Amino acid sequence: ESKDYFLKEAISFLGIQQLKGVGFKSLYKYSQKGGSFNECLKLSTYAEFQKALKVSAVVNSDLSWSEAQEKIWAEGLKQARRLKDNGIQLIFHNQPDFPKTLLEIHTPPSWLFVQGRIGNLVGNSVALVGSRKASDDGLWMTKYIVACLQGFPVSTVSGLALGIDQMAHEASIQFEIPTIAILGTGILENYPQGSQKLRKDIISSGGTVISEYLPNDSY
Repeated sequence: ESKDYFLKEAISFLGIQQLKGVGFKSLYKYSQKGGSFNECLKLSTYAEFQKALKVSAVVNSDLSWSEAQEKIWAEGLKQARRLKDNGIQLIFHNQPDFPKTLLEIHTPPSWLFVQGRIGNLVGNSVALVGSRKASDDGLWMTKYIVACLQGFPVSTVSGLALGIDQMAHEASIQFEIPTIAILGTGILENYPQGSQKLRKDIISSGGTVISEYLPNDSY
């Protein structure tokens, strides 16, 4: 029953987020107040739907609300299949797999898009972040620090950006340490340009790529 509930939540969420006028902030606020995306999509009228999300979402004016609901659901299903084909999971903050420590921060994510090993999101980790225009010394020091972590039960965390971040991920792969890349874009975006191979290497080496942004959100 719980699995079916969250599947419907995911499909409804993925459909609603594609509507013009609906963005990350409005969906986040709705979720943080305990709103159900599936229940929102099932509301009797378009006006009730807009009022619940506090947005002026744009749907095709040629469609009745019931027809629009069906189209939103179909678009959500299409997006869910695309994510699945790319090995991406969508987990909400009230699901068992959601990292509990994230719920303790000031503005916790309401959902996460996760590609790769979800188990890396619990346990100890070491974050390494730095300049995109890193010096040779900075790159060397990053690699040295990661090498010193070999053999410890930790994951490394960085942001996939050029410079220090990418070196942190690359060194982690080299020294067989699970690494987590936290994106500043949607998980379906190719940013920074040229990082596709590193993302694949992170996943294939047992690491994880995550984002709280909507799948096609730009930086």
